[in-house]
Amino acid sequence: AATAAALGVLCALLVHSKGVLQRWSRELLREHELRDGLLLAAAALVVMPLLPQQPVDPWGVLRLPTLWRVVVLVMAVGMLGHVLTRALGTRLGQPVAGFFSGFASSTAAVAHFGQSTRSAGLPWTAACACAMLSQLASLGLLAAVLGAASMPLLLAMRVPLAAAALCLAAAAALCLWRAPAQAAPVQAQAAQAFTLSQALLLAAFMALVALLASWLQHLFGNAGVLAAAGIAALAEAHAAAASMAQLHSSGSLSLAMAQWGCVAVLAASTLAKTVLAFVVGGWRYGMGVGLGLVSMAAAAALALWGQN
Repeated sequence: AATAAALGVLCALLVHSKGVLQRWSRELLREHELRDGLLLAAAALVVMPLLPQQPVDPWGVLRLPTLWRVVVLVMAVGMLGHVLTRALGTRLGQPVAGFFSGFASSTAAVAHFGQSTRSAGLPWTAACACAMLSQLASLGLLAAVLGAASMPLLLAMRVPLAAAALCLAAAAALCLWRAPAQAAPVQAQAAQAFTLSQALLLAAFMALVALLASWLQHLFGNAGVLAAAGIAALAEAHAAAASMAQLHSSGSLSLAMAQWGCVAVLAASTLAKTVLAFVVGGWRYGMGVGLGLVSMAAAAALALWGQN
């Protein structure tokens, strides 16, 4: 009876708001945005409840609901960034564009702003600030991915992640303070809110890393897990960190080793993006991005070392 009453009230509200909803769907909402919203709703409300709760691999580390939560999370974050970017427009300029680009790919953002320093005349200080803000958004997404896979690990990593975020924010603020008042415009964000294939590839890569780490742990112990996380993070930091969280959640990895695995992920990601920044944007841009990212990884490691 209570459910029926609630559904009746909801239907009445929808009928009352029919005019507003029609204007919103026909004039404000674009066709591809409606498609992306329906995809997100189907992924969260239809697919998620149908997935089996038991592990699907012989080692007991792969759980489909955990992997699918990561897919839904990436889609939801992409949708949120798209909505906020449309709401804010371009009036907040490069920092907003840099920050939201990090939700899609901070590696791509580092490459894009590095190219802008050479081809579009973007000052290297402004480019470094945008790169740091994209990494700050990526760090927030990494924390969310950790929470989706293992909330205890996220809680244990809250101090190191906060220290890393503070260093990135300070580096971005310093670069913005030193940047010229007038700078070249930033290209608009892609129209698509998220890419489903990208989210699925992230989950698939996360599953492969988890299996690889479990196998290396069987052969070499915890050192093999850290090596697998570091190697995987050179290509995809979020999947590598989520794999550490899933291994801890399944009981295959201790909390301390999972924490140091996350720090190893940040260090490997720092190395890859610093090299990319030097190659794409030149030595000034590379030095600025490298110093900011190294401070992030060092702050996380020092905070974890002090915490333990």
